Amino acid sequence: MTDAATAAPVGFFHPTRPIYRFVNLLFISSLTFGSYFAYDIIGAIAPSLIEGLNASRATVGAFNTMYSVAAILVLLFAGSSSTGWGRANPASSSRSSFSPARSSSGRPGASP
Repeated sequence: MTDAATAAPVGFFHPTRPIYRFVNLLFISSLTFGSYFAYDIIGAIAPSLIEGLNASRATVGAFNTMYSVAAILVLLFAGSSSTGWGRANPASSSRSSFSPARSSSGRPGASP
């Protein structure tokens, strides 16, 4: 074990520092904008695709459908896998995350 005196100093961009959390929040928040533009860009360039590539409207609609189906499948897979990997205590899977934790005494939040 190490104590605070012998522990290595943490760097500027360490997970315990607020700047690390802020930068992660910024990047994660920007992901919503990326998906918005990626989804809407097909509608914006549809006339160019139809004219420039001599594609039919059905082909452009198929592009939009493929993107939507792939996004749904990836979200379902990511959600189910993150639930399994992100759980701190796998034995607590029967407990709802919205109900307060109860101890053996039956009182919410009490220590066992």
